Amino acid sequence: TFELILNDLEKIDEERLDALVTLREKLNFNSDNPKLIVTTSRQLAVGTELKISGKISGQTKQLEFQAVAQLNTPNYLFVKVMDEGEVVKIDKLSSLTVKFRPLRQKMVYQFHATLQNTGANSLLRIEHSNKVKIVEEL
Repeated sequence: TFELILNDLEKIDEERLDALVTLREKLNFNSDNPKLIVTTSRQLAVGTELKISGKISGQTKQLEFQAVAQLNTPNYLFVKVMDEGEVVKIDKLSSLTVKFRPLRQKMVYQFHATLQNTGANSLLRIEHSNKVKIVEEL
């Protein structure tokens, strides 16, 4: 359909055509696209449910909680913690393991990241990772 729309446009300059093509590529560049193999956390779609685990320094117990991606910027991923039952010292976590399954995909992905701090509106600020791997296929 994209190509048909471009054919209907009689007068389109090269600059606008490049902008339309770039926009189309960006729209298919996040994990909402079922054909995309996610390779970096920058491709994580807003609204994706996450399962995050990590160790509090000095303890052996692994802490796990559910979260949702709220904002994905070029430098950081901002997530909102969904587990309300247990009050946790999340900001004391040293390193995190983040697992997620995009809505229309049958693969579960995982990456390791560093928690930067708790941002505004109680959002967690997580550093991006370029090493996302597939850990399970459903």
